[in-house]
Amino acid sequence: LSGWILTEATAITPDGRTIVGKGTNPFGKTEAWIATIPEPSSWLLLTAALLILGGRRLSRAWPAHK
Repeated sequence: LSGWILTEATAITPDGRTIVGKGTNPFGKTEAWIATIPEPSSWLLLTAALLILGGRRLSRAWPAHK
C-alpha cells in the first residue's frame, strides 16, 4: 500500500473479515478500497488449541510453591 492514505472505513462484514472504505491513492485521487483478512488455517487453530490445552495440563502437574 505504498503511497496510499486510507482515510475512512465505511463498512465491515458481520464476520469481521472484510472492510471497505475510501482513501487517497498514490496519484492524489480519492478511491474506494477493500481489505479482506484471510481466515486462519486449520493447522494454526489446531496448534493454538494444543498449546493452550498443554499449558493447562502442565500448570496442574506443576503446582506453584508458596
